[in-house]
Amino acid sequence: MIRTALIAGLLLAACSSPATQTAPVSPSPSIQEGTYPAQYHDATRASAALETLSSDAFEGRKTGEPGNLKAQDWIIGRLETFGVAPLQNGDYRAAFETPDFSGRQIEGTNILAVIDGRRGQDAPVIVMSAHYDHLGTGEDGIYNGTDDNASGVVALLETVAWFQENPPENDLVFAFFDAEEQGLAG
Repeated sequence: MIRTALIAGLLLAACSSPATQTAPVSPSPSIQEGTYPAQYHDATRASAALETLSSDAFEGRKTGEPGNLKAQDWIIGRLETFGVAPLQNGDYRAAFETPDFSGRQIEGTNILAVIDGRRGQDAPVIVMSAHYDHLGTGEDGIYNGTDDNASGVVALLETVAWFQENPPENDLVFAFFDAEEQGLAG
């Protein structure tokens, strides 16, 4: 478990570190001063995905609510677009039941995908994850959850896209967990 977390952390750090450039590059008008051009992901696609997933249309993505179900379909649609296989039984969805913080039973759905590595089944499996649920709606309106955790989902989807184009050595499992906001249940 610690090894997997370390590998995932190093991978994310490597993907977020600016690359050394041999020649000066003029920033495009869309790149803000003090930032660097995306090298390991499609910044335009990522920004659009973040805007979509954290929009009011997803109603804050609370577990079991219509916005959460819409988020599931959207994430699965992205995985299908990237050509990534479901982990089990031809379905990305893995349903579960669990008590929330108050002890009430809730139904959630994790989304699981896999990219097979070149080393085969005897090699260690690396799991990368993000939770896609959020708080839903409340007195103050919709809790969109851009930074909790739509941004993590988008980063994970961009990681999926990169590894789909750059086959890994080890099998990679991508887990999009549900019900994190309901008690770390997913």
